[in-house]
Amino acid sequence: MSFYYTREPGSEGEIITDEGDAPGVLLSDLLGRDPLPRRAAIELVAALADVLTIAQEDGAVHGDIKPGTVRVDERGAVSVEGFGVERPGGRAPEGRPVGTATDVYGLGVVMHAVLSAKPMGAIPRERDAHDDAIVEKLLEIDWGELAGRRWFDEVLHFLCSMLAFDPDERPQPLDVANVLAQVAPHASDDDLASWAGRVARGGGGRRPAAPTPEENLGGPETLSTPLAEGAAGMFKKRQAASAKGQATAFWSRDKIDAMLADEDDAEFIRQRQQKRGRRERFEPASTRDALGMTTAPPEMPAFPDATVGAQPATAPK
Repeated sequence: MSFYYTREPGSEGEIITDEGDAPGVLLSDLLGRDPLPRRAAIELVAALADVLTIAQEDGAVHGDIKPGTVRVDERGAVSVEGFGVERPGGRAPEGRPVGTATDVYGLGVVMHAVLSAKPMGAIPRERDAHDDAIVEKLLEIDWGELAGRRWFDEVLHFLCSMLAFDPDERPQPLDVANVLAQVAPHASDDDLASWAGRVARGGGGRRPAAPTPEENLGGPETLSTPLAEGAAGMFKKRQAASAKGQATAFWSRDKIDAMLADEDDAEFIRQRQQKRGRRERFEPASTRDALGMTTAPPEMPAFPDATVGAQPATAPK
C-alpha cells in the first residue's frame, strides 16, 4: 500500500501522513492551466521540503519526486504521493534511490518545473556536463525582482546545489525549507494559497478528516515507520520542523537572515524575527560580515564552483 505526506497550508506547518491517494490536483495538470507566480512557486517547493524533512525522520524515501507525484488542493495544501512504492530509478544522476538526497534532487526538478517557462529536458549523465546544464537551466528562469537583490547569487548557488550531481553535495531538506520560506515573501506576486484557490478549486482527491482527540498524535520519536501503528484510514499529524523554528547546524535562522540582509530588507527581517519571538537587535552589515556571508557560506555545497551570476563565489578569507 502506498502512502503520502501532506503539508497543510498556514504558518503552523502541520504534516499529515495517510495511505492511498493524496487530496488535490496533480501539479503536472496545474502547470498547464495558469503559470505559477514566483512567490507561489517558491512556497510550494518550501512546503515539499517540509514534507521531505518529516519523511527523512521516518526513514521514508520516495525515489522519483516530480510534478506527476505532487498534488495541490484549493487551500494550498501540498502533497507528495507514491511513498512505499519500489522504484528502480528516477531522474537523479545516481540512477537509483540512495536516500533523502535523491528526493532533494527531485525537489530541484519540481522547482525548475514551477519556475521555468521551458521544460528541463534531458540532462547529461557526465558530471561536468550535468552541472553546466543545470546552471544554464536555472539562469534561464525569469526570477523577476528577486534577481535584483544583493543576495540573489548566493540563493541561486544554493538552489543549484539541490540539483548537484553528487548526492553528498545536496542540502538537507530542512535547509531548503528554511531558506525558501524566507526568500518567498521577497517576491511581491500572489502566494501559494491565492494561486491554488484559482486553479485547484474543486480538484480531485479527498481531504482527510481531522484526527479525533483519541488518536495518538505523538511525534516522530514514536513512529518507526510512517504507518506502523495505524490501519488504513488512520494517519499521523505533526508539525513541520521549519514551522517549529528548527534548523541544521549549517543553516541556522540567523545565518539565513544574514544572507538575505541588505539595507532594503532590514525592516522586513526585523518584523519576521519579532513574529518568531526573537528579541535580538538586527545589524545587517556587522552580522553579515561576522558570519562570513558576503559570498556563499563556506558550509554550502561546492556546486557550482564558478560564477552563477555576476560575481564569482569565492570563500571569505
